[in-house]
Amino acid sequence: MAPVLILTVAKETNAKNAPNYTYQYDTGQSVAHLTFQAMHEELFVHQMSGFDKAKARKLFSLVNDYKPLTVFAIGYIDNYHKLTQSLQKMELSERKRNDFNEFVFEEKFGNKS
Repeated sequence: MAPVLILTVAKETNAKNAPNYTYQYDTGQSVAHLTFQAMHEELFVHQMSGFDKAKARKLFSLVNDYKPLTVFAIGYIDNYHKLTQSLQKMELSERKRNDFNEFVFEEKFGNKS
């Protein structure tokens, strides 16, 4: 059960109204640290990027230099049997991480480490 749903929003410009090239990274770091704290408190965070950004922008009256990035839920693990069949299948499927050789390179991009 997820009693909390959060929209992450980031400002694309800095205090001097110049481009903020790290706004996505900064927001990601904030959510990552929030995730670690939630886990410490026995809560779970589920991030989602598949939402209607235009609708979120309108619903929350976001101005131009603020960008909706993700939505995440904070809540408790519940019984997977309550999920639809397709979501149960996803929940129970084996998680596979990419091998480091697929994304860690040495000396130049593409040279596997």
